[in-house]
Amino acid sequence: MLLVLLAACVIVRQVAALAALGARVSALERYR
Repeated sequence: MLLVLLAACVIVRQVAALAALGARVSALERYR
């Protein structure tokens, strides 16, 4: 059970990091 929670936390963190990176890239493309 604890491993499942830990894996879910890691996955959520990875998704959040990818979303932040995508938003940054799209913002940079907009300024060009």
